[in-house]
Amino acid sequence: DAGGDSGSGPAGDSNVGPISGGNPAGIAESVAGKSAASLEDSQLVPMHRGVPTDVCCANFVSACLQKAGLLSASEHTDSAPQLKTTLQNKGWHTVSRSQAKPGDVCFVIRNGVASHVELVAKNADGRITLVGSNNTGANHDGPQRVSNDTWTGNQGNVVFLSRS
Repeated sequence: DAGGDSGSGPAGDSNVGPISGGNPAGIAESVAGKSAASLEDSQLVPMHRGVPTDVCCANFVSACLQKAGLLSASEHTDSAPQLKTTLQNKGWHTVSRSQAKPGDVCFVIRNGVASHVELVAKNADGRITLVGSNNTGANHDGPQRVSNDTWTGNQGNVVFLSRS
């Protein structure tokens, strides 16, 4: 990470570094509140156009990783399972919740397959905050919007991948 002061964790937690603009989580947080549809249109992050905006979490995370220089345009994917495979093939490895840090990738696993993906924004002594493109609406099935998430990363059905 380069310098920066937003998103830093509590003093003394060596697993929580500051989020800088070049960190994929910093890139994600820079567009917090924006809808997936507006991001596909504006290209503030290089999301693939035409991906349904109620299932575009991998498109958004891929775009943030691409903008951070961690994925090439040809590695960008709209599929959570494919993103997990791509990162593992690039040498990203599984880390524990306590070791997850800003910019790491969190996959929700359902029936053995990655079904949702977000970026780690903060780790406060093992309490994870994620940032990603998340569904809106009362039943969480509406169009996605970039938001922080303090629930998903603290559940048992997740895998964290880190590049370092």
